[in-house]
Amino acid sequence: MMAVLTTGCVMPSKDMTTRFVPPATDQFARAFIDTLQHQPPRAALKFFVPQMATNDTVADSIAMLQRLVPQGQPDTLQIVAVNVNHSYTGLVQRNITYQMHASGKWVLIQLILWDENDRPEVVGLHVWPEPSSLQSRTALSMRHASPGGLIAALFAVIVLTISVYAAVQVVRSPLKRRWLWVIVALIGFGKFEIEWRTGIVRQQWLAVQLFGAGIVRDGLYGPWWISLAMPGGAFLALDRRRRSIAGQAAARAALAATSIPPQQPTKSLEQLPGATP
Repeated sequence: MMAVLTTGCVMPSKDMTTRFVPPATDQFARAFIDTLQHQPPRAALKFFVPQMATNDTVADSIAMLQRLVPQGQPDTLQIVAVNVNHSYTGLVQRNITYQMHASGKWVLIQLILWDENDRPEVVGLHVWPEPSSLQSRTALSMRHASPGGLIAALFAVIVLTISVYAAVQVVRSPLKRRWLWVIVALIGFGKFEIEWRTGIVRQQWLAVQLFGAGIVRDGLYGPWWISLAMPGGAFLALDRRRRSIAGQAAARAALAATSIPPQQPTKSLEQLPGATP
């Protein structure tokens, strides 16, 4: 059992691939996949850890998975996901998922590698046939939209509109430190994320979201998520603006009242001394 010290799931950019998958490890994985495609199951056993390489059951499992791997020279073989675990003993486990297209078929191949002293070895293998590429299945398009994703997009526009409206009103107000209240107006509290294609929801109660809405993608080819937040900052800023305007109006009214001279009482003709009706 491997004691895990730190864990990271990465793939935010292509430039970071080599940081989590060294070139030597990538070459090792590609050589294994090539062997899996074109050679007998036992030829692939040499890539496994010793305790698995002598297991006949492992060879039978490889033979079953080989039927799912398309033959022929792949025109696409790219890393689409990486998960890295570091143990206390210095052992590094990398779960690397490759996307392959060959002979008109798409397949995902996940290799679980143990890497100690820059000597990777296979400890696990998973293969999933796919109808199309990850890029096409997770595209941000109306064709792939779910009802939940469309509703989330609508609410995202509403929340964004409220936040921007509040910020504009603050700019046009007589508030002191308006720049600070503009920032407050653009902040949303809490966070709900809705997956565009499936409508799956995940939430973070202790979170802040700039503009109250956003959109992000998991990795390079993962699903798109629409994030929403309660536009609490906008409501706070608008309330502060209202109270400021009301306070200034009251101050102007009080100033105007003190600047008006008191009216002198007048007497009627009948009240004047010596006046006759």
